[in-house]
Amino acid sequence: ETENNSQIQPSQRDGELKSMTQTQEIKKKKKKTDYYYNATAREILLRTKRPKPGTSGVGLVTTDGQWGNIDMTTSDERNVGIKILGFTDWKYLHIAKVWYKRLNQLGYTEHFLAAHDEQTFQFLKSNNYRTIPCFIENPQYDKPVKGLWQQIMSARLRVTMALLKGGASLLISDVDNVFSRYVDLKGLLEEGYDVFHAYEMRYPVSIFKEFGFVVCSGFQFLRSSPRTIKFLELVLARCRGKKCDDQVTYNEVFFRDLDIEWHHPNNYNNEINKQDGKFRSFGPNHEGALRITSNNTENDGLLVEGATGISRVTNHTIKIWDRDFAWRLAGDLPEKCPSLNNWVGMPTKIPAEVSGKGQKIRKKIELFKIWDEYCLNKTGQWLYRLP
Repeated sequence: ETENNSQIQPSQRDGELKSMTQTQEIKKKKKKTDYYYNATAREILLRTKRPKPGTSGVGLVTTDGQWGNIDMTTSDERNVGIKILGFTDWKYLHIAKVWYKRLNQLGYTEHFLAAHDEQTFQFLKSNNYRTIPCFIENPQYDKPVKGLWQQIMSARLRVTMALLKGGASLLISDVDNVFSRYVDLKGLLEEGYDVFHAYEMRYPVSIFKEFGFVVCSGFQFLRSSPRTIKFLELVLARCRGKKCDDQVTYNEVFFRDLDIEWHHPNNYNNEINKQDGKFRSFGPNHEGALRITSNNTENDGLLVEGATGISRVTNHTIKIWDRDFAWRLAGDLPEKCPSLNNWVGMPTKIPAEVSGKGQKIRKKIELFKIWDEYCLNKTGQWLYRLP
């Protein structure tokens, strides 16, 4: 019986080996390509759910950033430098290169990459990227240490303060933000506000629940002024030691330290408290505010329309951009794509059938392509070089 079971015909053995080899090849091929998107799913979404031309998926077509090119030859701030600043380390270098080259193609010349480690800094410098050092202590990417992310955020704040004190106005941007068009940054100076913010979604959750909105630390414009520096001093004061979460810290300062007086042309958000006679300012989160309606619970109810105000503590002036201009949502593409007046997209949590499966870095790079196809109706315009 043992002999009979062991006597397998050569043709049978060859067939089994061939089948095993084919299975291994399929698994290997799938592993190499599993980050690619489902083309059919994309095509169906684009045909049926993209907002109509001239409209916005968030419900408001922004008028922010519509000033064209600005002539500042007569301005007192004509000699003030403006920098676009993105931060990267070796892990995010592939995304940072895509972000940098996209800004090149849009016509920007004032963007820099701040490097968190010596290896990244030397690579960028030797390959002719504009770069500045923003080093953290003992970066161990093979063995991430506790608090590494907070250490990076703290370093960003310190470099931001140093540049502001040196006279540079700064557009701070995460390197996975996708710029849609060229907007002359001098127009932000002409608008006259000290600090411009974008809406975030709901993080930090505790602050969102209390105030109804939060601002985004990953996309903001800071004018170099004494008032802005006072604001950053408050931020750094809450950034205890050398480790902090900048998203939490900015919002803690924004809502708890600034005592903002909000402005509105119809004055519907300003009232006198009948009990104590003190002035109250309700800000953008009021009963009649325009909000997103979505089946996605992370997006549903988020504010859409921007707002302006002034801090009674630092005296710095504030503008929050319309969400159509600085777009930040979870998924909801192409249904909630902004209008063509949009400046930047900050998409996140895109479904796997759209973004593809695979490594986080690859998926983030793929978002640049998704944004162009879904929201800008452009294909093949940019170079997306996957690592």
